[in-house]
Amino acid sequence: MKVRDVRDLFDRHNFRPNKKLGQIFLMDENILKKLSGTLDIKDSEYILEIGPGFGNLTRYLLEKAKKVFVVEKDARLCDMMKEYLKDNLDNLEIICCDILEFDIRKLYRETSEKLKIIGNLPYYITTPIILNLIKNKDCISSIQLTVQKEVADRMLAEPSTRDYSFLTLLVQFNFAVSKLFDISRNCFLPTPEVDSTVVKLCLTCTHKEEVINEAFLFKLIDAGFKQRRKMLVNLIAGMSFSNVIAGTVNCGNSKEEIAGIFEELGIDPKVRAENLFLEEFIRLSNRLFSTQKTLG
Repeated sequence: MKVRDVRDLFDRHNFRPNKKLGQIFLMDENILKKLSGTLDIKDSEYILEIGPGFGNLTRYLLEKAKKVFVVEKDARLCDMMKEYLKDNLDNLEIICCDILEFDIRKLYRETSEKLKIIGNLPYYITTPIILNLIKNKDCISSIQLTVQKEVADRMLAEPSTRDYSFLTLLVQFNFAVSKLFDISRNCFLPTPEVDSTVVKLCLTCTHKEEVINEAFLFKLIDAGFKQRRKMLVNLIAGMSFSNVIAGTVNCGNSKEEIAGIFEELGIDPKVRAENLFLEEFIRLSNRLFSTQKTLG
């Protein structure tokens, strides 16, 4: 679909992209075909598309899937989609609501098949959407997301790099993440200020260590990255775990005792959160959690 035709469609529906909602629309036909191709859709599969806009990618998904469910927050775009895809409605269901309020698990129960997820995520709600997908990952067979390049860089980051963050560990704990390809900002309408990257999230366990308490682990990781320039030993000594372990007011260990735990695990007591691998965070979390159960 040419830019002129899209603008005409927008005019007919009195629509202007909302910058606050991160509304940008991929216009490059080659990239649209590539996105649907890399998803590797079989004719027996159900697709859930997040933020389809007016349906320019959706039409390629409809050619391959058994059925495509699209979740779009903006009612104006839902109306545009009905017009734009009027000849392809047999295996399409348009759901006009916020993806964060949509019940993925209910859809899974209705289809009795795991869903393939694809979406172009607005920057401002990327992390909440990923958290929602993690919560429902047992209902999902694969995930392919287009995100801002800087977000993809954080998902793929290694320890001791600028991009290594809470998001890195959240994603890498739950998925094997890989980069598929970049998309130039010039492929979108309106043109955003940054480029985008397509990432694939495979639902395979990437860590070998067993986790005793996941909530405790991510409370530790979150605290570490909120003050990423501080040594973890100092942070842990002053942390409160009362939301994770009832009745525990603080860590219960002195700074010296915590430093001893680090040394016991072969971790430098002077280390910061940005220097620790996921496996090291898990071992540290398990050891501290066991200590809390003893002391609490």
